[in-house]
Amino acid sequence: MSSVKTPETPYYMVSLKYKLNPGVEGEYQSLNKELEEMSDKQPGFLGMEEVTDTKDNTTINLSYWKDEDSIVNWKHNSKHLQAQEKARTDFYSHYEFRIAKVERDYEFTSHKASH
Repeated sequence: MSSVKTPETPYYMVSLKYKLNPGVEGEYQSLNKELEEMSDKQPGFLGMEEVTDTKDNTTINLSYWKDEDSIVNWKHNSKHLQAQEKARTDFYSHYEFRIAKVERDYEFTSHKASH
């Protein structure tokens, strides 16, 4: 999981939690990489991070956006629309999608040395 430096609040977070069908990992990763490169160029895109639970192969992808209009514009991108359809028909056995407005954001990092 990478750490994203987010802007001052408020901003928007899109959460996609999913499980892949067996045997589609390679094709999915290839398409996902292409979409990540495209989203980097989208106006209002602020960053992305992703984590996978290896016990049950559930992945949570978080993307960060300046505003709702930026999210809507990305959602309607033609390549992204094609990928969404392919994900529903071929890749995902289950997914959950959420959009949230982030009002506060803070972090903590321990100054103790790791051993």
